[in-house]
Amino acid sequence: MGQVCKLANQIAVGLHNLSIGEALIFAMKAGAVPERVLQALQGGAANSWAFQVLAPKILKRDFSPGFMVKLQQRDLRLVLDAARKLHLPLPGTALTYQLYHLSYARDEGLDGTLT
Repeated sequence: MGQVCKLANQIAVGLHNLSIGEALIFAMKAGAVPERVLQALQGGAANSWAFQVLAPKILKRDFSPGFMVKLQQRDLRLVLDAARKLHLPLPGTALTYQLYHLSYARDEGLDGTLT
């Protein structure tokens, strides 16, 4: 059961990173002040440990590794392999895997995923 919990965690972390990034980029492109958006999101239902810790790093463009892209890629590949055996589509995880793959292909595998 430990491996299943680890893989489930990787699904949640990967998708959470994706949602944080999309929310912040949307707000910034729409002209909002990033720090005010962050404050608003942290005060609502979107708040979480990841939002408290990772979103400020994103705004500072701090991509120092907490967990490297190449390791996230490995773990999400394991998730997708297990899901395939269960005949379980995981479209959000598959999208997240592809987006991390783009970073990896740009030689950013040692950069942080922000976790």
